[in-house]
Amino acid sequence: MGMHQFDETLSLIHEMNLAKNSEEVCEKLLAVTRQFGLDRLIAGTQPDPRASAQKQKQHAILHGWPDDWMERYATNKYAKIDPIVQHLKISLNPYQWHDASMDLQRNDPGRLVLNEATEFGLRAGLAIPLVAMDGTLALVSLGGERPEIPPLAIGMISLVSTYAIARALQITATQAIANESGLTKRETECIRWAAEGKSEWEISMILGISEHTSEKHLLSAKSKLGAVNRTQAVAEAIRRGYIT
Repeated sequence: MGMHQFDETLSLIHEMNLAKNSEEVCEKLLAVTRQFGLDRLIAGTQPDPRASAQKQKQHAILHGWPDDWMERYATNKYAKIDPIVQHLKISLNPYQWHDASMDLQRNDPGRLVLNEATEFGLRAGLAIPLVAMDGTLALVSLGGERPEIPPLAIGMISLVSTYAIARALQITATQAIANESGLTKRETECIRWAAEGKSEWEISMILGISEHTSEKHLLSAKSKLGAVNRTQAVAEAIRRGYIT
């Protein structure tokens, strides 16, 4: 990877770091890979092939696959015969789908997966295996109708894809924590009025509750938002989308 390309890659990673949700991460990654004809992607941890279709779909952290293909893949539990997924067991190197096809025996059931994928515009692609921070195996699989992937670009695609799945996992973990400590409807109302500069007494009059109760709701909201004062609580409530 040349210096110019490395600088460009760092810029792309910075852009991805600004993503606020998994959908934005997915779009920013596709903006990079589309130049090589890779306009569809899926990324996630390795599902249990015996799990239900719904549980298998929940393993997808970034989803840019055609919905019909995703449904068919999960319903038929193709993960247990998909040669791309099976390759995870023997190597963590980037793997072109073409190589998977070449490695299969003529009657291998994995051919069914590769052949059916072509019906959804997924004729060729690149798989990037990686190990998540908790040790679980993950995979970014990028595909398209006629991708052209120069050998020198594989390193850059791998680096950006690895960062993308790490960023998506980080967002998911942050959202889970936020959901666990989410504000109640009343706490949200109190913090919104606090943002308008209203005192505890004024908030109690507006909401028809006691001043003590409004104070209690504001204290609880501050605690959940990890704030040390009202200004910080309001700022954090805005950042999390409670105040729009």
